[in-house]
Amino acid sequence: MKLSKTSIMQLLGFLEHGMNITKSCKAAGICTKSYYLWLHQGEKDFENDVMSLKRELYEGVPLAIAGHLQRLQYLRKDGRRKDGCWKASATFLARSHPEIWGHHGRKP
Repeated sequence: MKLSKTSIMQLLGFLEHGMNITKSCKAAGICTKSYYLWLHQGEKDFENDVMSLKRELYEGVPLAIAGHLQRLQYLRKDGRRKDGCWKASATFLARSHPEIWGHHGRKP
């Protein structure tokens, strides 16, 4: 598959909704190997200040993932205030990013 604006937008949309890289690639019709090659080239394009679709992908992936995490964090906080239904978001955050949201040795 050739990289296009459409495939980038699809992939980033799946990532923003919390799908992992492998599943997002599959849903967008992108070979995972191609994804990593494009990401590597995008990083080089970023370092050399070259505008390209691969650079757009490289810059978009962290933003999409951050958008998903931001929504989960909001749900966790908002759920505590309203109906107490925040545990699923908190658990996902702790498991997906233990360095930030993990228990850090605290006992339950």
